[in-house]
Amino acid sequence: MLSKINIDIINSLTISELDVLRFVDNNKKQILDWSIQTLSKTTFVSTATIMRLCKKLGYSGFSELKYRLKEEISALDSFKKTPLSRTLSIKTSNRSSIRPPCWMKSKYRKSSD
Repeated sequence: MLSKINIDIINSLTISELDVLRFVDNNKKQILDWSIQTLSKTTFVSTATIMRLCKKLGYSGFSELKYRLKEEISALDSFKKTPLSRTLSIKTSNRSSIRPPCWMKSKYRKSSD
């Protein structure tokens, strides 16, 4: 999440907003079940601070922030579930379709002497 945020937005955040953002980024799954009041108490900031953070990040509010977090988590989970064997078989099939340049064929071809 933090890596996708524009540096200008990060520079515009207050220390309290940065603290909340770091906490949210480190506790994504946990935040999904929380209310704004729970996050407020846990991070020792007001609900208004959290709402300002959400607005600065481009969300309509805390609910949309949680919705986007859920999307991000789902995307990461589906990526992690892609079997390694499937990924490797794709790499292997791509490798077999790549042909060396002509000069390499003649250089490494066994001579019949």
